[in-house]
Amino acid sequence: MRRATDAWVGRLDGRYSGRRLRKRRDRLCYRAELGYPHHDPRLKTEISGKRFERGPLDNSEILALAESALADSWRRMKRDECFRAKPVGYVNRPEDNLLSTVSLADIEKDYGGAAGHELEHKFCAPYSSAALVANCFGPFRKNGPIPSVAGANGLTLLRFEKRLPHGLRSEPPNLDVVIRGSDVLVAIESKCTEYLRGKRGEFKPAYDPLVEKMEAGWRAVFQIIREQPDHFGGLDAAQLVDRRVSQPK
Repeated sequence: MRRATDAWVGRLDGRYSGRRLRKRRDRLCYRAELGYPHHDPRLKTEISGKRFERGPLDNSEILALAESALADSWRRMKRDECFRAKPVGYVNRPEDNLLSTVSLADIEKDYGGAAGHELEHKFCAPYSSAALVANCFGPFRKNGPIPSVAGANGLTLLRFEKRLPHGLRSEPPNLDVVIRGSDVLVAIESKCTEYLRGKRGEFKPAYDPLVEKMEAGWRAVFQIIREQPDHFGGLDAAQLVDRRVSQPK
């Protein structure tokens, strides 16, 4: 286990040296013995004899490090018995992934009826974007008033995993948060580590009839994605366009 740890820690020795590097290596070895996900296949590096192959980390390795760091941080805040043996880093129950200012009762109805079945599995990951947005906006479900969001005031109704129709025959998407006022609607899409996975933008031909109904800015983004699927890098801009189409005008 130590050799596997050293293999990829060796790639970071440009950032860590001397005592600092040794402390970093020892800490990673300790976490490896606990079964933390530093040593999944995404973190494999080549070893040539006794020398490490050095090079920049790719996105899959950065993603694994980010998810491990979030799991480590959450474990320090919670008790060890809150965590599952597998998948590593996941909490046992959805409520174990909530801050003290949010209760499961505040959000369960919204997530329980969502098409994504968030509470059953994905919500329990320490890097869950659903848990992230629930912890950010959950306190306003009962404590109110809802503060100004994106310059919108007078907000009174907040829902998680709200489904809005998009005019297509396919199943409409769930928006992570929808906040309404008397004459305004604010939609929020939550991302935690998803942008590190990278995703090519894509629109099926079924979206073509909706193009003329889009505002000029969103129509321009739509055309960019059609012509250059990788234009926005790790940002899933196609999903944002899809969510915007779902909002009532």
